[in-house]
Amino acid sequence: MNRTHSDPRPPLTLTRRTLLTTVGIAGIATATGCSSGSEPASTDVQLTVPNDIVQQAKKHQGEKLTFLSQKLYSEAANTALDDALGALADAAGIEIENSQASADTGDLVAKTDAAVKAGNARDMGFFSDSRFIAQFHDLGDLTDVTDVVEELTDTLGKPAAEAETYCKFDGKWYGIPYQFIGGGAFARKDWLQEKGIELADSYTYDEMRDICLEISDPQQRRYGWGLTINRSGDGSGFVESVINNWGGAISDNDGTKVVLNSPETVDAVVWLADTYGNEKYKPMLPPGIESWTDNSNNENWLAGITGF
Repeated sequence: MNRTHSDPRPPLTLTRRTLLTTVGIAGIATATGCSSGSEPASTDVQLTVPNDIVQQAKKHQGEKLTFLSQKLYSEAANTALDDALGALADAAGIEIENSQASADTGDLVAKTDAAVKAGNARDMGFFSDSRFIAQFHDLGDLTDVTDVVEELTDTLGKPAAEAETYCKFDGKWYGIPYQFIGGGAFARKDWLQEKGIELADSYTYDEMRDICLEISDPQQRRYGWGLTINRSGDGSGFVESVINNWGGAISDNDGTKVVLNSPETVDAVVWLADTYGNEKYKPMLPPGIESWTDNSNNENWLAGITGF
């Protein structure tokens, strides 16, 4: 959160209400806890704010920092972010107000842009870089944070390669890429073991579909397939992933030409249509999957209904 180099504005000065969007806030607090074996992780987590950050922030005692964070699907993760911000606020004697916003309502960008244009934006934000940074940048809503990233690079190391794609424009950083949320698939080992299926590190979509069909049993309310193509963040993300894996893309690498209409995209969409429309695969599809929202896959997984 330290701002140096050519920018004279200190980190928490609130005179310029421009949205400073960060991909993460790793470094403002560190959590220490432990767990062993299959026991649940300890909820007694001690937060320690690095002293150098406390000293920098103390220059702004009595000031207020407003924060907008993308609401995650795990309440524990949302609470952890609040706790980390609270630890910094308590240690430095500053006020931090964190507002959570759903990224899947479809109006996050429009509302945030309107707030920026009206001069009412939060000072910092925590969003998925691949979904939002380019949009905010194109709208002129972001602050150049190159100096911050360069300083953090000296202490935390070089950012991941993907961050260059999503957070850097015209040689300048507009997101601080030092916290990451891992993505992946969950599979029920017991369902696989019952069928004698060994869990692999990765699958093709064809392999995963075949496995999901094999482990499904509608009479036991077991449906292997837990992915929707309905209009939602998860649905659109899945469709895009399939198209990309088949070799299709929405735009070219320069982002200047739409190339969606290609043989690869057509093949991908045909595969999707087959997955959700072919009677062969009906036993693996949970009832109502065509109308799922972003919460539905989580709810069905936690209820023990889906296998992947």
